[in-house]
Amino acid sequence: MGIKKLLSTAASVATAETRNTQATDFENVLPFAAEKLCISRNPHDYYLTTVPILTSDLPNRNGVGMPLKELAAWNIDMGRQAYMGWKGMPLHYEHAADDPTKAIGLIADVALVPVKGFNGGRIYKLLALAAVDCTKRTDITSRIAKGELITWSMGCLVEQYLCSYCGALEGRCSHINPDKNIEFYVLNGILVHRNVAGIQARELSAVEDPAFPSAIGIHDWAMRYDTVVPTESDKATLVMPVGS
Repeated sequence: MGIKKLLSTAASVATAETRNTQATDFENVLPFAAEKLCISRNPHDYYLTTVPILTSDLPNRNGVGMPLKELAAWNIDMGRQAYMGWKGMPLHYEHAADDPTKAIGLIADVALVPVKGFNGGRIYKLLALAAVDCTKRTDITSRIAKGELITWSMGCLVEQYLCSYCGALEGRCSHINPDKNIEFYVLNGILVHRNVAGIQARELSAVEDPAFPSAIGIHDWAMRYDTVVPTESDKATLVMPVGS
C-alpha cells in the first residue's frame, strides 16, 4: 500500500462534524490526562490553537528532515502511525519536558495534510491542535492566548539518522560528517542533510525561537474551548505554503 493510500483519511482538512467528535474525545480523555500532567480537568479552561509542527521531507534549520514515509510508518510500541504519536502528548515551554507535571496543556489532535500546489502534493504538513491550560503558568499561557507567543517546536526521539543523498546510515557514507552537528548543502542538485528514521513522539513546546520557520500557530480556534468549530473560511487556512 502506497503512502498516499495510508494517509488518505488524514489528508483532508477536518469538517465541522469531525471537529465536534474531536472535541468530545478531548472532553473524555482530559480527566485522565489532567491527573498525570497536573493540568485543569475543566475543558473550558483551555485555549485551542492549530500549530503546524513540521513539514515532511524538508529539513529544519538544524539540518534534520522527517520523511513522509517515516511519519506514516507503523509504530509497533504505540500501535499507530508515527505521526499519530503526538496526539495526547503534553505541551511544555522551551522543551522543559523532563517533568510531565510541568505541562501547560496537551495535544488534543493531530492531522497530516498535503501542501497544495507544491511539489505535486508530495509534501505534507503535520498539524497539531494544541490545548493550552490557561490556569497554569499564566505568565506563558496568557501570552499564547493573546497571540503574543505563537511559535512552537516539537520534541521526539529517533532511532537513527540517514543520509538524504544516498540513504546510508549516518557515518557510513562520505556525504554526512557525523562529527558536524549541522550538515546542510547541495550536491548535484540534491539537498544533503540528515533524515530521521524511527520516530517516537514526545511533546510540543511553545518556544521563543523555533527550529522550523513554519512552526507558528496559524489559527486560533477559540479564546476558550466553548467555540472550537471553525467556519468554512477558517478551515481553508489550515493548509498553508511551506515557509509561511
